[in-house]
Amino acid sequence: MKSFRSFYSLVLLGLMLSFSAFSQNNPVENTKETAKISKAIPDDVNAVLANSCFQCHSNDGSGMARAKMNLSEWDSYDADKKATKAGAMCNEIIKDMMPPKRFLSSNPSAALSGEQKELICKWSESLAANK
Repeated sequence: MKSFRSFYSLVLLGLMLSFSAFSQNNPVENTKETAKISKAIPDDVNAVLANSCFQCHSNDGSGMARAKMNLSEWDSYDADKKATKAGAMCNEIIKDMMPPKRFLSSNPSAALSGEQKELICKWSESLAANK
């Protein structure tokens, strides 16, 4: 009887882990919750970030991505931290390191166009100039 329970416990654990892994690959949903990250971010930049970054870089995102930059906490950052984070964001997207290819394979609509990359970088430069 004990081995029977152990078997079902392992099966249940396996199912839970597989659903957890699946949920991280779900396509980006542009909901009202992600529609406006911060009032301090211009609407056009915000729309790009909400579509391409927020799923991982938010309170609901993955641990490592959230630790590097948490857009849910953007308003709590001081001007220097905002400029530094935005500058790092620009560098990562220019090098095509963000969004990651693995993420883009299941979320192709999150790919950034050249125009969107330029928009993010110009915004980043404006933050650096104003700090």
